[in-house]
Amino acid sequence: FNSINKITDKSLAGLRKLELLMVHGNDIHSLPNGVFRDLSSLQMLKISYNKLREINRHTLQGLWALARLHLDHNRLEFIHPDTFQGLTSLRLLQLEGNRLQQLHPATFTTFTLMDHFHVSTLRHLYLSDNRLTSLPSRLVATMPQLENLYLHGNLWTCDCNMRWLHDWDKTSPG
Repeated sequence: FNSINKITDKSLAGLRKLELLMVHGNDIHSLPNGVFRDLSSLQMLKISYNKLREINRHTLQGLWALARLHLDHNRLEFIHPDTFQGLTSLRLLQLEGNRLQQLHPATFTTFTLMDHFHVSTLRHLYLSDNRLTSLPSRLVATMPQLENLYLHGNLWTCDCNMRWLHDWDKTSPG
């Protein structure tokens, strides 16, 4: 744990061979667009226990080798639907302990073909302890490799809109 409160767009410039970056337990409130653009070899990024409020479509740009992303225990309220686009190596995403209230069906898509065919390469997704009340049914439909989905500690509304989750749980191989 340090007391880093800012990462600028030049802080990580030129670190093309860096494979592991751990900046958890700091006081980081935001990340500039393209801050990780040079980190083409990065496999694990841990930004847990900071004060991030949003991740936009260009925040993670350049992290083509990223397999594990830890964004848990921040103050995330919004994740842009295109945030993970192009991160085809991403297998584990930790988002628990944030303030997420809703998710777009394409939020976890890592690969899109002709704007119609959406696929996520995620195998492990942690969404526990947020403020979610429902999930769009198409969210998991884009995740053929999903093995673990953690959802406890949310404010679920148990109605017909969530029936798909019960059906998916019975047919899911994970």
